Amino acid sequence: MTGARLRTIVLATDGSEDARLARRAVADLAAADGAEVHVVGAWDLATPAYIPGYEVDSGTVSALEEAVREVVEEERHALAAGGVAAAGHVELGRPADVILDLVTRVGADLTVLGSRGHGLVARLVLGSVSEKVVAAAHAPVLVMRGGDAAWPPPRIVVGFDGSREAMLAARVAAAVGRGARAPVTLLRVVHDDAEGGGDPRRLTFGDVVEGRRGRMERYARRLGARGGPIVHASLTTGDPAAALLTAAGDEPPGLVAVGRRGIGRIRHALLGSVSIKVLHAAPGPVLVAPWTPTTAAAGPGRRASL
Repeated sequence: MTGARLRTIVLATDGSEDARLARRAVADLAAADGAEVHVVGAWDLATPAYIPGYEVDSGTVSALEEAVREVVEEERHALAAGGVAAAGHVELGRPADVILDLVTRVGADLTVLGSRGHGLVARLVLGSVSEKVVAAAHAPVLVMRGGDAAWPPPRIVVGFDGSREAMLAARVAAAVGRGARAPVTLLRVVHDDAEGGGDPRRLTFGDVVEGRRGRMERYARRLGARGGPIVHASLTTGDPAAALLTAAGDEPPGLVAVGRRGIGRIRHALLGSVSIKVLHAAPGPVLVAPWTPTTAAAGPGRRASL
């Protein structure tokens, strides 16, 4: 697979600072690939009922819908000013459900949203939905955070373990790297005694290095082909999440891309997973890629063309 392209992007917005950062990212990525963009804002009647002084009546409903519509239109106009046309969607429902439904309807290759909602609409109806979207999405999700310095990222680091999730993360990271004009590093983290422990029958660190480096370097060259970003391959030892965060840096923060493992219905039993640690601890953007029956069925075209 070479020449990864983003064809359809969903931007979920709530008017917060992180959401505006997400829009900047979408503008660059869509311009680089000519991607179709959909901007979505959601409003939920349940939340205002718990805010003192709020009564869910026709006036409240109308005001909430209008507030979300204004945010969506503002983002669409900002994108249009940069030459990127976008369709707008304003829908009633739980934000994560609304976002995920739209992603499925339009066949999005990538969903981009802010890490935390702090805007006017967020305080009233949205809150933080990024982890819910990451947990259930059937396509990669880019969670934006880190302030103005976080986009474009100075570097992109992909946690690469040879899994299907990691390979999808690498392909999407290459597309993001092209749009952001950022170099990409495929980083594999192994134990120095063996990949699985001290059993002498297992691979030694030297075996792992020799056996994996060549394949990683070939894959890196393929990702960087046909006008892609500069892609490097690297191996190191230590804790995987810590190694990825260290490689990405924090002044300014780089983007970390990982495969989604341990995020879902049983995520509370798997809080030690690399994806959860990175999603919670990274100071900058995080790209999480799932491997689900939907992405698998897409094959080498459409969504899996990334």
